[in-house]
Formats: sequence, C-alpha cells, structure tokens
Amino acid sequence: MQFFKKSHIVVALVLTFFWVSCGEEKQKQFESKHPNGSIKSKGLLVKDENGEFKREGEWQFFYNNDQLKEKKTYSNGELSGSYEAFFENGKKKETGEYLNTEKTGKWSTWNESGQLLQEVEYDKGKKNGTYIINSPDGKKLVQGEYLQGKQSGMWTRWFPNGKQQETGGYLNGRKHGKWLIWDESGKLIENLNYDRGQISNKKSYTNPMGIPTKKQ
Repeated sequence: MQFFKKSHIVVALVLTFFWVSCGEEKQKQFESKHPNGSIKSKGLLVKDENGEFKREGEWQFFYNNDQLKEKKTYSNGELSGSYEAFFENGKKKETGEYLNTEKTGKWSTWNESGQLLQEVEYDKGKKNGTYIINSPDGKKLVQGEYLQGKQSGMWTRWFPNGKQQETGGYLNGRKHGKWLIWDESGKLIENLNYDRGQISNKKSYTNPMGIPTKKQ
C-alpha cells in the first residue's frame, strides 16, 4: 500500500514539474532597458503555434526617467485592446483602442496642461463618427462627422475668439449644399451653395459703398 502511495506522489511530482516546465517554455516575462539602466519596456511574451514568441496582454513603455510613456495591449503580437500615452510630466496624452492593429472607437488627445484637444471616432482604422478639435484654452474650433474616412454631414468651424467662422455640409468628402461664412467680428460675408464640391451659387455681402467686408 505504501508503495502505491509513494508511486502516486512521484507521478504527481513528475506531472507538476512537467506542467511548470511547459508553462515556462511557452511564455516568459520580457524587459528591455535604456542606456542609463532604467526600464524601457516590459511585458509578457507567449509562444505561438509556430514556436515564435509574441507580445501578449498589456505592455508598458517608459521614459528614461522611469515615467510611464505608453500602455499598449497585444493579442498574438498584434495591437488589440486599450491604448494610453502619457507626457513626461505624467499627464495623459492620448487614449484609444485597437482592434486587429487598427484604431477603433473614440480616440482622445490632450496637451501637457491637461486640456482636451481632439476627439475622433474610428472604425477599422478609418475616421468614422464625431470629430472635434479644441483650442489649447478649451474653445471649440471644429466639429463635424466622418463616414468611413470621408467628411460627411454638417460641419462647423469657429475662430479662436469663439465667433462662428463657417458652417455647411459634406457629402462623400466634398462640400455640398448651403455654406455660410462669417468674419471674426461675426458679420456674415458669404452665402454659398455647393454641388459635390463645386460652387453652384455664391452671394457675397458688402457694405453700402460696394467694398467687400474685410476680416477684422
């Protein structure tokens, strides 16, 4: 009876050793360093069916002062999952998501002071959805839509002083329909009609002397 117990223990130990050994062969932690010795990148490497080690899961990348620079997510060596980038001061720089190496969903970008500068939506690597650009002081400069990489629908642009600059529509990446244009003082200076990128009708507004309104 003792013999069988010992045999079972030996078999269990052998199987455990075999499992651990196989696990160590199939994956390993990777770490690279900057010339100054600080960590440059680190993450998990997993061996694929061809015996090649590929990045898997979250990987971290650092500046040479140990400050986190980027966090990327991988699946079988390809970017797939959340992405984050940071400035050296630790403030967030960019966030988004990849799917099979292509940008997907909403991507946001900030400046070093923490002001949101840009929001863009993607689908399979192409801009698709809301597109917003802000100035460094937080004022909206551009708002529009993309459809599979092309400008589409209503777009509006503003001057840095907050006054509306122009508004109108796009169709398949080309201006289409009515567009209105103002100067920086808020005066309407042009009323345009586009047909797939070509101006079909134009009306300019001038002062009583017939001199075109100048931008302030």
